[in-house]
Amino acid sequence: MEASEGPLRTFLMNQLYRQIGEPGTLSGSGQSMRFHLRAGGMCEAEGSLAYELPDRTVLGYDSDILISLDTGKRVAVELKFLSSVSDQFKARSFTVMHVKKKHGNNVYCVLAYVHMMGIGTSPKTAKSYCYPFDEFIGMEFKKPDDLSAAILNIVGRLEAIC
Repeated sequence: MEASEGPLRTFLMNQLYRQIGEPGTLSGSGQSMRFHLRAGGMCEAEGSLAYELPDRTVLGYDSDILISLDTGKRVAVELKFLSSVSDQFKARSFTVMHVKKKHGNNVYCVLAYVHMMGIGTSPKTAKSYCYPFDEFIGMEFKKPDDLSAAILNIVGRLEAIC
């Protein structure tokens, strides 16, 4: 099993397209995957948001999935899979603090963590690091065969947010 967010993002994007996508609008693959939403808007892999540091340095944040609604609201989804290093969660939390400062309530930030029981950082510990996110979705699975069910739970939660 590959400990990478890439395949997870691709699977999640395909499932989101099936649930909330406008038929016939899916294009690209991997980091360039995107589709229109039935309710209006766009869902894209590696969508970018700019933010500013206190010294006025402007940086870009490429969320794993960015959902932009026609209302102007955005949902930035950060994916973590089999993470064993707490610094990954801390770094994303730092970024999200600055994204929220720049965009306020116009961006709803979600961290979705798919964790295999017994490996890496526990969802409880990860959630404690991720307090700047608007929502933390922690999904655990016991064996690789359970992974699809965990991802489908994430799709359901994201569908409810949008």
